[in-house]
Amino acid sequence: MENYEKAYKLYEKGGCSAVVDACNNGKLKYDKWGECEPCESEQPIYEDACLVCGTTYINKKEMNNGLLKYYIMI
Repeated sequence: MENYEKAYKLYEKGGCSAVVDACNNGKLKYDKWGECEPCESEQPIYEDACLVCGTTYINKKEMNNGLLKYYIMI
């Protein structure tokens, strides 16, 4: 079973805390923790998506730095 499928099944049974607990206990793979806007909290991120809600993760600091660099170059 794919990691996202496991996360979804866990979420259906126990909500956000079940997914977070599974990550903390090594039962789900994740790459990092990041601030998820729809969840309004820090969540496990795997392959650039939140494991709780599935939203694509965008690091705002990196994005803002990239835009700033783009505007300076123009």
